[in-house]
Amino acid sequence: MKLKSISFSLRAVVMLLAFLTTAVAQEPQIVDEVVARVNSDIITRSALLKAEAEFISQIKQSFPNDEAKQKEEIEKGLSTLIELLIEEKLIAQRAAELSVDVEPDINRTILELIKQTNPNWGLKEFQDYLSQQNIDIEDVRKVYRTQLQRRVLLFREVINPI
Repeated sequence: MKLKSISFSLRAVVMLLAFLTTAVAQEPQIVDEVVARVNSDIITRSALLKAEAEFISQIKQSFPNDEAKQKEEIEKGLSTLIELLIEEKLIAQRAAELSVDVEPDINRTILELIKQTNPNWGLKEFQDYLSQQNIDIEDVRKVYRTQLQRRVLLFREVINPI
């Protein structure tokens, strides 16, 4: 009887230790680091790294045969990349405050881009074409959204009051 009691207690202690070991091993881990806070928005390390990779890719496409120029432009651009991401957040925030809706303009611009690329294509063919070049249509929309919001805000905030 006493042996069963000790055996049960020993199993209970082993199970408790196993549980505690598992609980310690499952402590929360940092998934992404915040590199900048822009009012209520944040810019994460992964967003910055993605922007860096896209920027480097664009520079390499712009200067395919000139490694010295690539290096120069990459060094120059990477130093201001976080500033550009902060500016994008500020533009998006101000556009939201003013209820600036540029979605119809984005759609119109993308349709024009499709027609310039191939007049016989629809949206699906254009998306496939972009995918072959490792470009996501949502990234294209984001670029146009920022450009159009910047134009609208510039007109409303700077040019129109004059």
